[in-house]
Amino acid sequence: MKTKTTIKQTLTALVIALSIVSCKKDKKADPVTPPVEVKVISLTDLKTLSAGASVKVPDGKKISGIVISDVAGKNTDTKTVILQDAASQTGIIINFDAAQTFAPGDQLEVNISNQTLAQVNGEVVLQNIPAANAKKTGTGTVTAKATTIVDINTNKIAWNGTLVSVNATDLTSANSKYEGNLTIKDASGTLTSAVLTTAAFTGTALPVSVSKITGIVRLNGTDARLDIRSQADVTPGDISKIISDDFTTWTDATPGTNVVTTSKEAWYAIYSNLGALKYKGIAADANFTVTDKTYPYLPVCDEYVGPGSQGSFLAVDPALDFKGLKSIKVTFAGSNVVGKGQFTGVLSPLLNGKNTTSPYNFQAFDANTDKLKIGIYAIVSGTWYFLAESGEYKETGKFFTVTFNFPTTAAALQAANPQIPGGTALSDFMEKPAFSIVNRSIGNPSGTDYKLKQRPILIDKVELGF
Repeated sequence: MKTKTTIKQTLTALVIALSIVSCKKDKKADPVTPPVEVKVISLTDLKTLSAGASVKVPDGKKISGIVISDVAGKNTDTKTVILQDAASQTGIIINFDAAQTFAPGDQLEVNISNQTLAQVNGEVVLQNIPAANAKKTGTGTVTAKATTIVDINTNKIAWNGTLVSVNATDLTSANSKYEGNLTIKDASGTLTSAVLTTAAFTGTALPVSVSKITGIVRLNGTDARLDIRSQADVTPGDISKIISDDFTTWTDATPGTNVVTTSKEAWYAIYSNLGALKYKGIAADANFTVTDKTYPYLPVCDEYVGPGSQGSFLAVDPALDFKGLKSIKVTFAGSNVVGKGQFTGVLSPLLNGKNTTSPYNFQAFDANTDKLKIGIYAIVSGTWYFLAESGEYKETGKFFTVTFNFPTTAAALQAANPQIPGGTALSDFMEKPAFSIVNRSIGNPSGTDYKLKQRPILIDKVELGF
């Protein structure tokens, strides 16, 4: 009996064991998920993902680009690196979770899988990226895009985080140093440039003149900036010295008389006919002038004085030495003076009898027809020769700044005005250049009475570049 029972038990156990083995063979193993392949997403496509204040980048994404920020210049945060794609010219700002040491020209790959893409103060920024996610894969070159300030403002969103250059005419700051907010100007407009207190060059002197400025387009809300990376981004101009006169002090303060020498540089001469007039505190111009400052006023327009006459001017004394003069920068405005009262008794004798019975009746400025502009003349052997004039401005009560390039060779001078004589007169002029600034504004162009055509201007400052 025991033997039969044992055999039954053995057979039962065998059946159970075979069943278990059979079940194990039928059951499939759990699948192993392969890692997501990390592929490059273009900087252009990456930026299109930024539809809100903050989004997460999809898994399996990395970017590639060339560093255009400059860690040595220290004009970006130590954790910030700015990459640009040399081909598409798109740029991106990356804020890492730790300081970085990548240099300009380093080619980087950055794993951005599941990282944060945010909109920060108008800019699209990769936020708090782990420092270990970035690696250098080589080197490359990004050439700054040559452009203008007006085009930067037009394309500021698309060009944010990219390297550009402009042919600058001015670089200024509150204290003439690389500090705080700088102002960059070119022929098309004005931009701000920010210098951090940590920048390696903060506090150093700005160049006297500039010819080109390279920088990275940044945004501050809706406003564009052009931030330089180091002083190497600023190409100095050929002017090394500037003589500036803002007419704050006069040796002869008598109102209404012709301009005499100022205590600043003593280079304005006394002229008996149509010289600039000294006035301060004119009520019509009080909203944009300094109350206690005396300004040279040029009331009479060059084209509308009368036959053979010259418009109001501010001239230099030909006896003084201006050799090496390269530029003349004038800050001027159209006056709001109207009617006959302001310059009565002053203009008449200056016009040598042309207007002794009826003073000029200054008309209100008409932006549809009137034009404000100034010109410069070369004074060669006592004769005045027109050289150039500014663009046209259509608003009074606002100061505008114009820069004239002064001819530095005899050939350039005669090219500007072929009527300028050669010989001794020309060679003497090149040794001692003399010039005048003339009111060439136009008022009431369809009228015939030149007394109604005058549009007075005033000058705030003149800067001479050598």
